[in-house]
Amino acid sequence: MQRNTANLLLFNLKTTLFATIAIITLIQNPIKVLGESRNLVSNNFKNTQIRFIPAQKKPPKRGGNPSAPQGTGSRGHCLDKESKPALTSLVGSHNLKLTVDERPKFWVYTPYSRKEVASGEFFLQNGDSEVFRTSFQLPIKPGIFSISLPSTVPALEIGNNYRWYIDIYCPTVGTSNESSTPVSLTGLVQRVKLCSAMNRELSAVTIPVERVQIYAKYGI
Repeated sequence: MQRNTANLLLFNLKTTLFATIAIITLIQNPIKVLGESRNLVSNNFKNTQIRFIPAQKKPPKRGGNPSAPQGTGSRGHCLDKESKPALTSLVGSHNLKLTVDERPKFWVYTPYSRKEVASGEFFLQNGDSEVFRTSFQLPIKPGIFSISLPSTVPALEIGNNYRWYIDIYCPTVGTSNESSTPVSLTGLVQRVKLCSAMNRELSAVTIPVERVQIYAKYGI
């Protein structure tokens, strides 16, 4: 029963991710939704089918790129949540790692609240070189949160595989001290260039949700 509940919640997470992408698109393209009511935008999203089509080929391996599995995690000393999925990456696998952003956001679900775990650490690597490292606060309540790369970080190079990591140190049972073994996630991100066909399709649409549909079509 607990496993079925966790699977259902994880399915809802993936559904929420598509909704989140649509909302972000609306925020980043406000001029395109001027004059549209909230109900109209909501109905457009509700009636639009978004089909994600992964890239057909895995990108070639490059020298120095990490070879560890993608989208993986370890529990560390953090307690299991019976009614919630574990710390979960919403992007970062071979099928969900492509971006067109120079400095993309990294989306993660956490079953832990800020009261339970005060902070975590995120870092990004290009091969053996560390590109960025920062600490972050967890959300007030369990749920989906994002980590952004600041403008001071060099833009991701097109075609390179970057590996990102998240470490969260939970208090050891019976103490208020953080454990030495974190719960961890790792995944990949690769920036790709917009192809001419995709550019043409994007320039032909006016509704932000349709832009999401096109990105999904091209595996972005």
